[in-house]
Amino acid sequence: MELYEALKDEGLRAFIDERGIRYGHGVTAEITTALRESKTMLVYYSASFPQRSACEFELRYAYLTALRAGEVEQRILVVNPEDPNTGHLLPLELSTNRYVRTWQSKRDLATLVALVRQKAEALDGPFPGMDFGPPPLTHHRKFEPTVDFVGRYRDRWALHSALHRGDHPLMNPVTAPQVASLTGMTGMGKTSLAKVYVHDYGFIYPGGIYWTDLTGATRHADRARAVHTARLRELAEQVDRLPGGLTRRQLLGWWTRHLQDRPGPKLWVVDAVPAGTPDDVLAELVPDVGGVHTLLIGQQELSHSIAAPVRLDGLSADDGRELFSQQQRHPPVGDEVDAVDTVVKRLGGHPYAIRFAAAGARGREGLWHLRKRVDHLTSDAGVLDRALAMTRDAIEHRDGPERIVLVLSAVCAPEPLPAALISKVIGALEPSALPHTAAVLTKLDQDRLVAQEDTSWQVHQLVREAMTQSAGQDEQGAVAVVAARQLLALAETGTAELAPHARALLSRTTSSPDLSISLNELVAAHHDARGEPGLAAPRHEELFGWQPDQLGHLHAAARNRFAAGDYDKALEHAGKLAELAQDDVTTMRADHVRADVLDARTRHREAEPIWQRLVTGDALKSAPPQEQITVRTAHVRNRRALGYFTEATSLANTLVAEMGGQFTEELIPLQLELVAIGMATEDRIGARIKAKEIVDHYQRQGLPGHIHALEAAALLHEAQLEVFILEKFPAKEDWVRAEVALREQVAAARREFGAGNPRTLAATVAHLRVMVGQGAPHLVLAEYADLAGIVAEHLGSDHRLHLRTVFLLGQAHAQNRDRDQAFDHYTRALNGQERVLGAGHPETLRTRYELGIMHFWRGDRAEARRTFRSVRRDAVEEMGRRNDLYGQAFTAELLATILPSAAMHAFDWFEQQVARKRES
Repeated sequence: MELYEALKDEGLRAFIDERGIRYGHGVTAEITTALRESKTMLVYYSASFPQRSACEFELRYAYLTALRAGEVEQRILVVNPEDPNTGHLLPLELSTNRYVRTWQSKRDLATLVALVRQKAEALDGPFPGMDFGPPPLTHHRKFEPTVDFVGRYRDRWALHSALHRGDHPLMNPVTAPQVASLTGMTGMGKTSLAKVYVHDYGFIYPGGIYWTDLTGATRHADRARAVHTARLRELAEQVDRLPGGLTRRQLLGWWTRHLQDRPGPKLWVVDAVPAGTPDDVLAELVPDVGGVHTLLIGQQELSHSIAAPVRLDGLSADDGRELFSQQQRHPPVGDEVDAVDTVVKRLGGHPYAIRFAAAGARGREGLWHLRKRVDHLTSDAGVLDRALAMTRDAIEHRDGPERIVLVLSAVCAPEPLPAALISKVIGALEPSALPHTAAVLTKLDQDRLVAQEDTSWQVHQLVREAMTQSAGQDEQGAVAVVAARQLLALAETGTAELAPHARALLSRTTSSPDLSISLNELVAAHHDARGEPGLAAPRHEELFGWQPDQLGHLHAAARNRFAAGDYDKALEHAGKLAELAQDDVTTMRADHVRADVLDARTRHREAEPIWQRLVTGDALKSAPPQEQITVRTAHVRNRRALGYFTEATSLANTLVAEMGGQFTEELIPLQLELVAIGMATEDRIGARIKAKEIVDHYQRQGLPGHIHALEAAALLHEAQLEVFILEKFPAKEDWVRAEVALREQVAAARREFGAGNPRTLAATVAHLRVMVGQGAPHLVLAEYADLAGIVAEHLGSDHRLHLRTVFLLGQAHAQNRDRDQAFDHYTRALNGQERVLGAGHPETLRTRYELGIMHFWRGDRAEARRTFRSVRRDAVEEMGRRNDLYGQAFTAELLATILPSAAMHAFDWFEQQVARKRES
């Protein structure tokens, strides 16, 4: 990091966790040690900082340490790259104290370093260290500790800032008592957060912490006052001898005098405030005493004139994963981490529900995999009954338009509901309520059942599930039919993000062919445009079922099944298409799918005559222009796969020229072919540029998950890591970035296509390649030792992905100094590649080169030289001289000829030491 290096260059001793915390060491201990040895903390507080739990943990620790010493401004310096925006800066002191804008020049950076030095030199010593010591004195009739609280650092900051907003009059000119309201749906962890706040910040309330609750109260004023009075009496008996016979007014007066007599700030907490409590009763819950900070906890948002709001929503993915893992005997690993994230997301981050789901997953080891029980853990009443029961209590009394909104959420998808759709459905089912739609949504929002997201409304997942169980099938069916008709009407005006809800409504409208066809068409078009073939294919199949005379649906289903890696289903559709074909174009489409599947299964020679017939036949000329591009692009792919790079390049460039050289959506698959050709030949720089253009194109469109975007990203990472021998070698950061990105691709492919799908396996092999490149063979073999067998099981032992996997595992064994295993893997891979791809294919040449290395280390220098010479000769013929393979073969042949054995053994010893150090 530039700032870190600048601080070091100026002679300042700096600690940064990415560099200073060694792998396997406890984060808390390392940070504690670093703080005790540091005078200041410099925080680069970007907009993404609050989402990083580790960073928030460190800031919390430093802030509490400095706060206890009264040195927040002196100890903590903030760089705000988002200036002038300060909404992300919490706690509030970080935005009220002077922060530094991010540097724009070397001069700015020097000024910042000088400021850090100035602050450090003004301090007598390092951070004093943090000792929470004994818990603060808390007056409560039954204060139970919180034992499994996780994260929520952002919410902790928000709560503290709300309670102390009056401490910063320039930013918050507060004249009324300092009151905050902590609200959220039932079971969200409001009370737990307040208890953790007391633990963290109790030391700043020397006047005492007073905690009471209104459990058993209702929104009716008399009942609320009666319960409040009883609780105040119980609390008073704990802190002092209370005179008998006091009226409520006298009791409130007694508490006012008691709090006035206590020196220092005090915290007054009222939990379980009923929803709908009248404002005059709320005012009586707040002591009108200087120095008292009041926290009101409940489900419903209070008026901002009464309290500063702190809304508690679901846990973040990281916090939810940690909470789930706490309940397990063994923490989830590998695929199970993705399954846990799915559980957390589907439960809306609801802590109470996550605990029940985690309890339902205990004892699964050796019986079932977590990813296969996600639906069960997130919807089954037997697992979530207690959490759902609490939620049902909050929604069962709802009626009228409020109930319509909640039932609508139950029949639609988990995604946010567009406000326009809500309005249309309310207007259709209860026309008189239509003018009050905004008020209805606001009320549900205040009750923490929904949350606004731009022009849509997110209903909490637990609320949706509870309403699914609460509303009858007839009620849900009636709302679903109305929702489907209104959704289709909205779709005609171009309203976005309706497709997920249309897909959810499909299962509830099967009795209406017209609705089913229209919904399927909408969903299919949506997924086609987003490049999501696995989701588009079933919709085209269902459309063909409704309209069997429309062969276009069957063709689209076949194309999408192929793109999603479901080759058997694609061939089944192609066979049906050929059987029903009544013209040459339809027959051509069936042959196109068959040839694509042959190529995907590495049967390129069998596909070759089919492509030749397709691209020269009259049927192609009669097809639509976009389809002509698709067929000719697939032909290029076949030539490239067979290693005929010159021919493939010529065919591709001809097609690009015919299209005017424009960067169009239709030509992106062809551009991807040119990227692959460039990587295999002499144009790797051009390949990187082109791949980056495609990735950026889909990023701008908001479609990073488009199938072409994923392919381009994988090619880009590989192109960045495969360099010419004279180019700059990839930095460690490039390898790490590629490994993380490809691991995410593998996880996404497993979720969408399944573990054994060809697309998933292709992503997995790409990830294996990056891991091998990082030079940690023990990690590679621990994770992927069985991958070759898995690929062979699903795709066959002659598939190029299987052969590449065998080759990569050979590299891992070579790095691990197990040369016999490496030699065996390279030999098996080479035999298959020569048979399937040909002797001159780049992948074959790379394997032959590595096998030459093994010949050398096994003492057969003559065979090694012959191997290197053949690689160099064939590389020139197939790829040219400007590639790393040619350079490596040339150098290896030279060294194998002139270098003494003793020198080679010295190099080998040195490489072993470097490898051990790198892996450690």
